[in-house]
Amino acid sequence: MKKAIATKRITIVGGNENWVKKIRQEFPNWKFVSASVSSTVDNMSILKAERVILFTDTLGHSNYYKFMQTIQSHHIPFRFLHGVNIERNIVQIYDDIFEKR
Repeated sequence: MKKAIATKRITIVGGNENWVKKIRQEFPNWKFVSASVSSTVDNMSILKAERVILFTDTLGHSNYYKFMQTIQSHHIPFRFLHGVNIERNIVQIYDDIFEKR
């Protein structure tokens, strides 16, 4: 599973610092956007993504709406992710990408 999703252009939005550090070690080529991003959203990370994963446990409402506006207006696939179990998160991401075909 890890090999299959490692090559995907995924942008992770949010996540606590410890979780992001661990998932970044597993997938160093993915893009990561802090939950506490400033008032301007990092649109380039979103626009270049094959899929955006929103870790909503740490994402404030105002930033959530900014990201969702970009995601929806450009028809970028996305999913919501909850919990900090890395192995379960990997399965969720894999299932989302490959099992919905």
